[in-house]
Amino acid sequence: MRVVLPVVGAISCGGWTKELASSTSDGDARLLFLCEDGVMAQSYSTRSREPLWVAYELEPEQQRRCQGGRKSFVADRRIPAGDRASANAEVWGPQPNGDSWDRGHLAPSYSFSYDLSPGGAWEATYRMSNVAPQASRFNRYSWRLLEEHVSDFVVARNQSVLVVTGVGFQAPQDAERQARDGVQIPDKWFKAVCAPELSASFAMVGDNVDERTPKGMSVGVLSTAISLADFEALEWAQRQFGGKIFADERCYTSLLDMGVARELDRVADALRIIPKSESNECEPGEDEVLLISEYVEGASFDKAIEVFNPTQAPVPLQHWSLRIARNGGDWTGIVEFPSVDLGPGQVFVVAHTRSRFAEANLTSSALNFNGNDAVGLALCDEVVDVVGVSGKEASAAGVSKATKDHVLERKAGIRTPSSWTASAGTGADDSQWVVRSRTAHTLGAHQALVEVPQSGRRMETTIRRLRW
Repeated sequence: MRVVLPVVGAISCGGWTKELASSTSDGDARLLFLCEDGVMAQSYSTRSREPLWVAYELEPEQQRRCQGGRKSFVADRRIPAGDRASANAEVWGPQPNGDSWDRGHLAPSYSFSYDLSPGGAWEATYRMSNVAPQASRFNRYSWRLLEEHVSDFVVARNQSVLVVTGVGFQAPQDAERQARDGVQIPDKWFKAVCAPELSASFAMVGDNVDERTPKGMSVGVLSTAISLADFEALEWAQRQFGGKIFADERCYTSLLDMGVARELDRVADALRIIPKSESNECEPGEDEVLLISEYVEGASFDKAIEVFNPTQAPVPLQHWSLRIARNGGDWTGIVEFPSVDLGPGQVFVVAHTRSRFAEANLTSSALNFNGNDAVGLALCDEVVDVVGVSGKEASAAGVSKATKDHVLERKAGIRTPSSWTASAGTGADDSQWVVRSRTAHTLGAHQALVEVPQSGRRMETTIRRLRW
């Protein structure tokens, strides 16, 4: 796959970080040109500590193979440490003034999940160089639907498209839009899409405000789409791009008709290739074992579960899921895991979408439990490991109401899942759990006894979280 760069980034995408020499203006800041060869090209502002745009191509064969999934964000070490935005900076999440900012992807993670290999395309989308503050409701509704609309169009119409996604600043030095930790809040999010073979294109520009469909956005039928010429005539776009954003002249012929989202979705779903590991069949190996190694029931949405592989072989996560039984009821809530292997001795952290846990490999709004709910780890459809009692704030290790406002960490010697009755115990000695205050979590690092290969000896070590 080739990456077609905007005119302003007329640099061959064959290297790594370079100074971006262009007519764009961003105060006294340096604009770093970041190249992920064969995947995407980015312009990163050291002034606002975020990407200004990301350019990439979506092809039908790749989009048919997308699997989805979530993982934790990581620093992009191509950027000098002092110029990076932190994945756990205070800007992310709910703010004291009522705002809420998500880590918005410029290059959408789903569209690159055709390649889940270590260091592959999907992993690149979780670098902080691909992230800017995006209003939560905007990100999770109309922007998400726009990303899905574009991917479905590529599959259903069998058309490759060139895409430039970016952010806009109407007043670059506006103090009211300056967030904490040096990360500036964009005023706009935009997506420009060109289908060269159709000689057509469009752009959409949405206000970065906490509304499901802010001004400039539309869903289902993209009625608010504008031409590239109209987009490039915007004052802030002229300041940031200084000219055309696509080099291919075919992009400037006509306005691209994206069709109706619902119809495209139906056609695309029939054409997508469902990976074998994503099928309805669940055939686990005889030696597959996972267990819950840490449970966090913290304030507000700070909920998390850490899962540990105590074996000496990889365990396919797609065979496993988290279940929740609420308020005395049965297992109903489900959090499915992605199609990756959890290596020997590794941990996998799942957290609520609105939590502040940077250690999470996967976030889900479905992981919403309280102290009187039970959380289970299921192999296929069978719950094999349990924390808590549905309808009751349960005790553990002699601590009353241990499942509410506490962290529970599995002891190092525990290597098999069990019922809550068996693991809770009546005191500190016979319990499988250590109970701590709700802020004293150790997510991403589990103390465990592991066997030393060939010697048969066991040693205590710190197991680090899965990185993929």
